[in-house]
Amino acid sequence: MDGYAVRLADLAAGNALPVAGKAFAGQPFQGEWPAGSCIRIMTGAPVPAGCDAVVMQEETEQTDDGVRFIASVKPGQNIRRSGRTLPWARPSSRRAPG
Repeated sequence: MDGYAVRLADLAAGNALPVAGKAFAGQPFQGEWPAGSCIRIMTGAPVPAGCDAVVMQEETEQTDDGVRFIASVKPGQNIRRSGRTLPWARPSSRRAPG
């Protein structure tokens, strides 16, 4: 899912956040993540260190000052940690037909 990596503390004031960088699959965000900013993150990208949640782009608005978040954000939202097994990804004990 495409969206923005955020730290909950940075959202507390309700202000738009400037974008400090981008993270892509195979090209993680590199460098310092300044306080009071967010990181643009694309599907399959590693979550930047210090990220509390990922907000879908559909739940944001672009402004002259940066990105404004228009929906509530919860800790761990839209984050899938590496190595986590999802119910649909478990190996099946059923044999394939044929």
